Amino acid sequence: MKHLHIIAFDIPLPANYGGAIDVFYRLKALHEQGVAITLHCFDYARPHNDELNNYCEKVHYYKRDTSLRAQFHLRPYTVVSRQNTNLLRNLLNDEHPILFEGLMCCGFLDDVRLKSRIKLVRPHNVEHAYYFGLAKATKNIIKKAYYAIEALKLAKYESVLCHADAILALSTKEQAHFQLKFPKKSVYFFPCFHQHETLNLPTGRGQYILYHGNLQLSENEQAVRYLCRYVFSKLNFPCVVAGLNPKPSLQKFIQKYPNVKLVASPTKQAMDKLIREAQINILITHQNTGLKLKLLHALFAGRFVIANSDMLTGSGLETLCHKADSAEAQIACCKELFNKTFDENDLRQAVLVPNYINSEQAQRLICLF
Repeated sequence: MKHLHIIAFDIPLPANYGGAIDVFYRLKALHEQGVAITLHCFDYARPHNDELNNYCEKVHYYKRDTSLRAQFHLRPYTVVSRQNTNLLRNLLNDEHPILFEGLMCCGFLDDVRLKSRIKLVRPHNVEHAYYFGLAKATKNIIKKAYYAIEALKLAKYESVLCHADAILALSTKEQAHFQLKFPKKSVYFFPCFHQHETLNLPTGRGQYILYHGNLQLSENEQAVRYLCRYVFSKLNFPCVVAGLNPKPSLQKFIQKYPNVKLVASPTKQAMDKLIREAQINILITHQNTGLKLKLLHALFAGRFVIANSDMLTGSGLETLCHKADSAEAQIACCKELFNKTFDENDLRQAVLVPNYINSEQAQRLICLF
């Protein structure tokens, strides 16, 4: 039996946002392939979850260091706050391979005591590009300064990945970035792991146009405001915005648009139903980092998908979506598709099933350790 340590930046259950979904369904798929997993995760905003014991031999929880010392360190705060000495002590209890989930979990990647270990890193973004995007998107001056400073620190710290045995990029765009920066390293494209093992596409016509995402993230709030102002307000169709923890200011903003309904913090089951009953899933971003898991979710379980170029960059999913970059093109696309019968099952089957199934990706991953 193979054993693997997984260091997760957060408690991956409930799997209700992109990073947690990728981490949880990866460890679940590895468990189903017979890998014994020791999970290490940080509990700063989410409660301990006993369900993880069903998939892991051991689960260790650690507190993040949120002190001023960590915040003003030369290394990125997201990294320093996770450099828990108990984590290192537990890693040194055996010689099993280690999977570091995200650059923020790589605080011990270059530790000489782990030099002989197989070390894999799953970057969840090109982190400095992601943080520069957050700095650009937020209007809060303090947050803007924090994101910009953290981005500079992350850009410098990324060189630590030279200590990894393999880098598991989540998009072809990011694979190219890491191959260019680390030409002597093995860099592989591993799509995001997700909840779907088979296509489960709805029949008939849907009832509304849906945008969904984690609404507490500034990039998603920016997308909602854009869609309401320039797309939804120009349509005579019902539109729905759904996602976690929308700010009161965003809730008030959405109320100005009579054809737009907000579903705040739906359960997983409710979100699945919203995606399934939509005629169109429209997915817009102005930050082309990573692979957006909501795109995979919509393609595995929903009808038509409209997306812009930034959403599709490096995904390999361009042929499955109706690409529209301007508000005018998005409006025209919505009008064209809203009364159309969905008929793209065969195309999705041909693209998604061989390349985006968890069990297949888990077997590829196991070959690396």
